[in-house]
Amino acid sequence: MAAALGAAGGSLAGRCAYAASAASRVGGRRGSSTRTATARSAQLSVAATSAEDATYRVMSQNQEVSVVAVVGTRLVSDAASRHQTAPTATAALGRSMIAALLLGTFKGDDETVQINFKGDGPLGQITVISDNTGQVKGMVSNPNADPPLRPDGKLNVGAAVGRGILTVSRAHPDWKAPFTGMVNITTGEIAEDIAVYLQESEQVNSAIAVAVSIDLG
Repeated sequence: MAAALGAAGGSLAGRCAYAASAASRVGGRRGSSTRTATARSAQLSVAATSAEDATYRVMSQNQEVSVVAVVGTRLVSDAASRHQTAPTATAALGRSMIAALLLGTFKGDDETVQINFKGDGPLGQITVISDNTGQVKGMVSNPNADPPLRPDGKLNVGAAVGRGILTVSRAHPDWKAPFTGMVNITTGEIAEDIAVYLQESEQVNSAIAVAVSIDLG
């Protein structure tokens, strides 16, 4: 899985997948890149890869453009194994977890980001939380959601999520209250909806792609 960029109530303990980061940062230098490695053993064949899970960041020399990329194959494999998700549910949860990492990593110390997709599709609700160190956890209401493939043969994540509301909350222990933004779910494909949120709620222009490749054989 690769992605390029650019709190619901209740405890998720025991029902979540974690990506534990061993942060190896290069900070404060123009044009520097940052890599955060994660260590997880894959328990489900989601996609073959030789790369370890990692988060990368590159900043333009004038610091006006930032590019963040995430490789999360082991992370998504672990999430699918923990939750016993069907292929489409795996893709939706995996995309959301990667998106949360894109939004949350390299932010202020102790800042957390929570993403909540509440759609009318068979998947129900997706809740994902990440922090600035690259840790992430998430869950879906219906891990068995697996609607028919799209006409092009791809997993129909949009149909699984459906239409509804996307809520993104940023929180920090020093803030009086979380910053929360809400937008309509436009496609249910995750990346497009996150891009709409960034533009409408945070006034950030971005290009986002998140993908989960699953071996259905």
